Amino acid sequence: MNSKISVIIPLYNGESVILRALKSILNQTVEVDEVIIINDGSTDNSASIIKDYIIKERISNIHLIEKENGGVSSARNLGILKAKNELIAFLDCDDEWIPNKIEMQLKYIQSDDIILVGGNHFISPLSYIGFKKAKNINIITLNNLLFKNYFQPSTVITKRSIALKINSFNEQQRYAEEGQFFYKLSQYGKLVHINEQLVIYDGGEKSGFGHSGLSKNIFEMEKGELKNINFAYKHLNISPISYFFAISFSILKYFRRLFIKKLSTLRN
Repeated sequence: MNSKISVIIPLYNGESVILRALKSILNQTVEVDEVIIINDGSTDNSASIIKDYIIKERISNIHLIEKENGGVSSARNLGILKAKNELIAFLDCDDEWIPNKIEMQLKYIQSDDIILVGGNHFISPLSYIGFKKAKNINIITLNNLLFKNYFQPSTVITKRSIALKINSFNEQQRYAEEGQFFYKLSQYGKLVHINEQLVIYDGGEKSGFGHSGLSKNIFEMEKGELKNINFAYKHLNISPISYFFAISFSILKYFRRLFIKKLSTLRN
């Protein structure tokens, strides 16, 4: 398989972080063929900063595409349509890649039976549900995904043809939309998780869910996760028992998150 890679960056009001993300792509140990930035109706100076950077650094493989605001899923989907390569990687504008991220993933994603390779967006090793011991490399199945989302979009590299086959991301869902994307991908090949940090999440200042501090976000994330599980039950033939336990476990996680958020608020 051709190893050329298209990187898709959904951008919304990212003037303070977008250059950090771009530099992390340009600093990869493996050269990236093209970078597609989808400006999703930003109202700040993001576009001007990118244009000035392209001119100043004389970069020819960064393409800025403007669109009306439609959400991160619509931006990613447009990027998938515009990409010229079979291998595509996602990077949120406020994240950055470690230098050898793509190099580590290429040796797996080029296998015909592997359609996605992802990893961690934090330093501590990820614990696997369904595995006795976390290994450096694990194959993640739909049943694993029902209980934990092992992939954050900025960590993954996947195949454009399969993404198009499953109609890419659900643009009608604003929270946890990537979960459904990974569910559907799991029906077409192997999903590989590298149990190492591949991405620095939002400058390394945030740890993950609900960091923005709004309980409403946690609630909306839970609604999105439950929608994904219901989608899997209706369309991906998971068993009623798996459905019951996945729903129950998701609700338990939701209350745990609320408790952690409450503790954090009290401490501050």
